[in-house]
Amino acid sequence: MAAVMKKAWMRPLRGTAGLLAIGLILEAAVRICGAIDFPIYETDTSIGYIPSANQSGSFLRKNEWHFNELNMGADSFTPGPWVDTLLIGDSVVLGGNPITQEDRLGAALQRAAGGRVWPISAGSWAIRNELTYLRTHRAVIAKIDRIVFVINSGDLHDRKSQWTCDANHPRKKPTVALWYLLEKYFLHLKECAPPLDAAEHQSVIWRQEFEASMRWPETLGKPIYVVVHLAVNELSAPSTQASAEATILKSLKDYKNLRFIIPSHSKKWGQHLYRDAIHLNTDGNRVLADIIQAHLNTPPLNFKHAANYPTTRLIAR
Repeated sequence: MAAVMKKAWMRPLRGTAGLLAIGLILEAAVRICGAIDFPIYETDTSIGYIPSANQSGSFLRKNEWHFNELNMGADSFTPGPWVDTLLIGDSVVLGGNPITQEDRLGAALQRAAGGRVWPISAGSWAIRNELTYLRTHRAVIAKIDRIVFVINSGDLHDRKSQWTCDANHPRKKPTVALWYLLEKYFLHLKECAPPLDAAEHQSVIWRQEFEASMRWPETLGKPIYVVVHLAVNELSAPSTQASAEATILKSLKDYKNLRFIIPSHSKKWGQHLYRDAIHLNTDGNRVLADIIQAHLNTPPLNFKHAANYPTTRLIAR
């Protein structure tokens, strides 16, 4: 009788021990395969969030990434006698975990254009986050030769993107990797705030900040390019494409020294270059880099002779 009771008492312990063993095995597996080998972020109310400086890794043991001392997705900042390009944007520039560093836009543009390209970006950044980085790193601007913004229609609003949760922008490596992945991809117990609709916001503050940045001594005389990047749904019809392009062009038309590059006008462009609704795949980054390179050193757009935009093909090859 005592032996039977002992066996009954031991069953739940064995079950618990079995589940714990399975959990430990899975925890070790996700760590060994590099599932949590992703960048971590610094957060504050000024910049919102930014990839931490001086970090590197290999997501899933195959997608290499690294950030230098200035939070750029590049090697140590060493401007030189070559042409130095500052590439700034959101997750389209960042590339993200699914793409290795050498296949991201910055590396692709460096191969296409020569010189050195210094990418600075973070997922879901708005124009004010980007301008904050420029304002706090004017010494960097003084050492580069040109700036290339990658802008989409959701970037131009007054709300600076702020940190919302560790699922999208983790501030440290998770203590329990398995729980982090379950919560992020399946449980969603702590939802991140959804992206804010740019149409709900005025565009006063970012315009003032942008105009001020055009007058900095470090900026004057340097070519500044704006790459007009469209989402997949904006490419669905000529009318939606024209409307999306016009949104960005009209917002920036008062800045006469800007040089616009519109990839969607290129015959090479298409939905096959996207890996989701907005982000590019490896081929997309390569094609976009080639298009940008082909239009570097173009003169500023004269809007007086482009009154019929967005139907006018302002920059197309």
